[in-house]
Amino acid sequence: MPIRLSPLDSERFGVKSARADDVTLDELPQIEAFCEGEDVEFLILRCDTRQLKVVQALESKDFLLMDTMVHHIYDVSRMGRPEVAAPLSIRAYRTDDYEAVLTIAAQAFEGYQGHYHADTRIEQVVADEIYADWARREIDDSTVFVADDNGTVAGFVTARMLEGTFGHVILAGVAKEAQSQGIYAAFLKYCVNWLADQGAERIWFVTQVTNVPVQRVWARMGCVPHHSEYTLHKWFDR
Repeated sequence: MPIRLSPLDSERFGVKSARADDVTLDELPQIEAFCEGEDVEFLILRCDTRQLKVVQALESKDFLLMDTMVHHIYDVSRMGRPEVAAPLSIRAYRTDDYEAVLTIAAQAFEGYQGHYHADTRIEQVVADEIYADWARREIDDSTVFVADDNGTVAGFVTARMLEGTFGHVILAGVAKEAQSQGIYAAFLKYCVNWLADQGAERIWFVTQVTNVPVQRVWARMGCVPHHSEYTLHKWFDR
């Protein structure tokens, strides 16, 4: 079944929360039964954008569309390893970079057009904090690199291997004063090379459909669209 309880969202919002991914029309009765049986109060649901009948069915059940995610792939075997021309030195994360990374994450994603920010029942300051929390968890779960400007952290990026020969560049942020210098593009190319060293043949990138500047960087690198998905929310007033 595609649905599961989400302890992390439950902790964030103080209500019993769940997530459902890759939902198809025939799975909706199971999802409804799960939410009823588990007394779920908040559900985050994702489905492929080709599943229009799922969205139409959910609209009649008080679900609200929150965002659209686009997934792109960089094919190392087809495109090769990109040359990295970084404006600043890129190095591995150190423990003394911790506060700087969290500060940059909070600044870079303030007011971001993600599904948490789009939900009017979630305070904007809470939605902002989620991205700083995401950076905290990425430090524990992924490999982190930073852009070093003479001892000052000017940005960060996280990456990890997935199953098989897939890699994933997950989260990146650049300090406001260091933006428009090409640091983000250099991060991506650096991570592609690092992931290729780990055995990655194809590398995933994911963002909001409205995040056009990032997608332009991906296109210039040679990334191609793979698929897209909708995110919908429902609050159950029990």
